[in-house]
Amino acid sequence: MEKKLIASFTAGAPEEAYQKDGIMGYGIEEYLPPIKSMCGLCQMEFVDYVFTGGVSFELRTNPDEVDKIKEKAKNHATKVVSIIENI
Repeated sequence: MEKKLIASFTAGAPEEAYQKDGIMGYGIEEYLPPIKSMCGLCQMEFVDYVFTGGVSFELRTNPDEVDKIKEKAKNHATKVVSIIENI
């Protein structure tokens, strides 16, 4: 397969929310089957995913939180780049 997909997504809710016993009621990997199915239909290879929680747009007015979000964004991007480099 020539086409490859890395699912890269963020959420405002903290990562702990995306666990069976978290507020969302599901682990983050339980959201992946439809994405993987789409890849199969489109003859794409699902390579991996990168998920980062706790990056709520609502926190943009709090300077301390903005710095944390920027750091999380940098870490998220680093993970995506690492996956790309290892394909």
